[in-house]
Amino acid sequence: MSTVDVVVPCYNYGRYLRACVDSILTQRDVDVRILIIDDMSNDSSEEVGQALAREDARVTYRRHTVNQGHIKTFNEGIIDWATADYTLLLSADDMLTPGALARAAQALNRHPEAGLVCGMAVSQAGDVEPVAVADASDPECRLVPGRTFIKRFCDFGNQFASPVVIVRTSVQHRLGGYNPKMRHTSDMEMWMRFACHGPVVILNAKQAYYRWHNQNMSSHYYAQAISDRREQMETCRVILQEQGDRIPELQGWVAAMQRRIGRELLITASNSFTLHHDDDWKEILAAAAEFDPHLLLRRDWWKLALKRVIGRPALHTFRRQLHRSNGRSIRECRLDWTNHGEVTGWWPA
Repeated sequence: MSTVDVVVPCYNYGRYLRACVDSILTQRDVDVRILIIDDMSNDSSEEVGQALAREDARVTYRRHTVNQGHIKTFNEGIIDWATADYTLLLSADDMLTPGALARAAQALNRHPEAGLVCGMAVSQAGDVEPVAVADASDPECRLVPGRTFIKRFCDFGNQFASPVVIVRTSVQHRLGGYNPKMRHTSDMEMWMRFACHGPVVILNAKQAYYRWHNQNMSSHYYAQAISDRREQMETCRVILQEQGDRIPELQGWVAAMQRRIGRELLITASNSFTLHHDDDWKEILAAAAEFDPHLLLRRDWWKLALKRVIGRPALHTFRRQLHRSNGRSIRECRLDWTNHGEVTGWWPA
């Protein structure tokens, strides 16, 4: 029977911690251990974590006396503690689906040349009840060359949620832990590093619930979107610097990625202008120009220019009339990350 060590970092997610741990302890056909690392939470995390450790010998609870931040906490678990065949980092607000660990272990057992397996995530909206997922005993899986996996990241960004990626522990220890320089894209950098050293298994199964907490299109959201994309770009440049000789096509993929991010930010700037009364769109547009110096040639730039000529009042009037004709209110037309129950990931065609 395969062994799996699951690291559960927790910071002020005490209300979700029991459901997370229960979803691990009820996994079939694997021998699991769990390390809960409480990064000095100030909610119920300590009480819940200690109770879980008392109730089941497979659970260890550890609490920091000083907040370490997520990167140090992650590495404490996956590098310093994990010794099993396979390792999973599962945030305390996420959950596994039935049979997830057995499916991942089976896929990696079949493909010893692969260092990690990626599955599908089911979107979990806040505190809404999760969508029921059946236990798929033998789903389809495909072995993907590392360079194909890396190109996918350059073309579309990171399409995998962290709870659906399980790694071979020996490879993890050989390649090292999460990079502290990549605060928001450390998982992306990690998985690309794995792909530089071998193929990746893609599993066509719903492996975990990935909880997202609703964020309105605020200035914080936009600032985060800009910084995340800058880090994505820096991540791929680091990979290019380290692996460019082994993957000659990588330079062209990274250049195309830079143009893609510029277009994405341009569209985001246009949406910001339409939906808000502030000037966030100017900062986003400036960031878009950093990535794509040829914005004036893009159709979306001219769309934004036309919106500015029309003005926000006229645009808002038009949107209200449009939504009334569709039987919906403006409030119902939110821009969320995903819909509750939506399945995300990548299945190679």
